[in-house]
Amino acid sequence: DSYVKYNNKVYKNRWYADRNNVPGNDEVWTFVADCGTDTNVAPSVSWETPSAGQIIEQTQLTAIALRASATDADGNIQSFVFKHNNMTIDATVNGNTYTANFTPSSFGTYSVIAEATDDKGATTERTITFIVKEKTVVVNTPPSFCRNDPQEGSTNDQSTLEPIK
Repeated sequence: DSYVKYNNKVYKNRWYADRNNVPGNDEVWTFVADCGTDTNVAPSVSWETPSAGQIIEQTQLTAIALRASATDADGNIQSFVFKHNNMTIDATVNGNTYTANFTPSSFGTYSVIAEATDDKGATTERTITFIVKEKTVVVNTPPSFCRNDPQEGSTNDQSTLEPIK
């Protein structure tokens, strides 16, 4: 028996076939199975924190927690990184969740990319933009009270209500 792959299908010959016999068109061949194609589904990436458009207020620039999840329907996640301005931020993995810290260099708007690559080389990137805003601290000064007249223990007799001076 001879088998031939033609147009992603496997055919078996019934009897001698020459090069003029086309699989699928001639009775010389019997269809066996579809070969299928090995299509790779790219990984799925979802941001958890910060959220897109979030305003993060800080009195001084401190680390911001980054958290995203990545899965691959037809394989495994081979690598995952966060990126800002073409610089990678290595992530720590726990299950499908990836975390890292990002410390902004100044107050302003930032875009960070979460990038996952699967075991077949497909890559998915998800970008979020958030704002790091300087938090203004308002000092709450207690009200002042100045007591003038009348003196403690004194009385002020009035026949009509008038302001005490």
